[in-house]
Amino acid sequence: MKKIKRSAVLIIAFCFAAAAFAGCTESGSSESANHEKTYEQIAETLTFIDEMPETDLPRPEREIGSREEFIDALDYLSFYRVNEEISFEISEEYASTFYNAYQEFSLVCEISQLSDFYPIFLSDEYYAKYRILSVDFRIRDFADDAPTVLPDSVTVVYPFDYTAYLNGRGENFEDFPLVRENKGEVAVENSEQLWYAANRGYLPVPKEGSVADEIFSEAKNVLRRIISDDMTDLEKLKAIYNYLCCEIRYDRATANSGAQDLISAQCYYLEGVFLNRLAVCDGKAKAYCLLAAMEGIPVLRATADREDFSGHAYNYVQLEEKWYLSCTTFGSNELNFGSEEQPDIMLVSSYNMFLTTYETPYGDEGWGYDSGMYPEIAEVIETEAFDYWAQEFSFPNGKTLDLTVSDYSELSELAEAVLSLEAEGSIQFEFRAENGFSADGDILDKLSEDFANYDIRLIQNRPLDAQLYGCILTAAKY
Repeated sequence: MKKIKRSAVLIIAFCFAAAAFAGCTESGSSESANHEKTYEQIAETLTFIDEMPETDLPRPEREIGSREEFIDALDYLSFYRVNEEISFEISEEYASTFYNAYQEFSLVCEISQLSDFYPIFLSDEYYAKYRILSVDFRIRDFADDAPTVLPDSVTVVYPFDYTAYLNGRGENFEDFPLVRENKGEVAVENSEQLWYAANRGYLPVPKEGSVADEIFSEAKNVLRRIISDDMTDLEKLKAIYNYLCCEIRYDRATANSGAQDLISAQCYYLEGVFLNRLAVCDGKAKAYCLLAAMEGIPVLRATADREDFSGHAYNYVQLEEKWYLSCTTFGSNELNFGSEEQPDIMLVSSYNMFLTTYETPYGDEGWGYDSGMYPEIAEVIETEAFDYWAQEFSFPNGKTLDLTVSDYSELSELAEAVLSLEAEGSIQFEFRAENGFSADGDILDKLSEDFANYDIRLIQNRPLDAQLYGCILTAAKY
């Protein structure tokens, strides 16, 4: 579930539109007086966006020439928490692309990155003659509420190719790719500023002692322990994906609370991920952006809404000049292998949502992956998912194997290779059954017999017709 207070923004916009229209029709003298004013007279009474003080982020121009520039302008005002009415002009060319200003404004609010949860008032008093629009944000505090209901403990199952404590970088390592190459430094104080600045290619410089400072330090610590400098971009992305799938629990209590105003809940922000390890899709999607940006890998946050104003947040990920859809929410599952009376719950990740397509295995759940954000990226999302299972892995027992299995002997060989890693706790490897082989029937019994020192669980991942499985190996306790 994604944080949605967007309904308030749209309601305010449309209500304001109705009120403005009613005012115009009821007060003809006021309308006439406005028409008599010259542009210069009107401009003297307004604060235009290009008249604001210089900032680290590029200040938008007075004239907005496209939807993208409109989005950037609103996000800019939201980034700097501007709590006064600010005006700008709409170019003639851009104005010709939409029916009326209020509809375009509502759409822009919906697909912006930062301004979607603040109430915003829009005024078009001078639009008809001069194409001037004015916006007035109602800035509020956010992410104040830490979770009060903590989930029951679970057994975390790491994929065999994820090392949570690789520690490939020193504890004082600072030479992240974003530090070496960026568009410039941007001062930040809160978590929204932090991920947005990094995502735009800027190096965030947190105010000392701020929440952004605390979160940025924790994000660095995460990357220091799960990533090494000799990793490829693919390996880095896998590590970030697995961190978010395996180490961050889903805050079901908040998501299912039915609360209407969720702006204060930390699970929708970086706070949920880096301070609480308890977040929902939006918090995880923002964290994905931040961590990938720090490693110099393009990752974007996308959101899609439903008619009831709930929705979903996920990511677009670029690898080797190809764009994929990625979702760490549905890439993580809490599965109960016990009973309701004696639960045996395991947190298990799946690569089926790592680098996938719009034909996602979870598309039929009703959440949808049809965001209006970044249409130029959405148009080029790959139509075939990245084939994780075709990769080859080298194991300590000397075997080099991919994750495709055509018979039981190959499955057994793969299990033996994974166990040669001598990982602590529970470990999982995923595989794809091919050439008529299926992991159903007595396969689990055979594995349990051949690897008697381990408790073995088999799960089938979506889409079911793809024959994708996960095998969980846990050293048996006697």
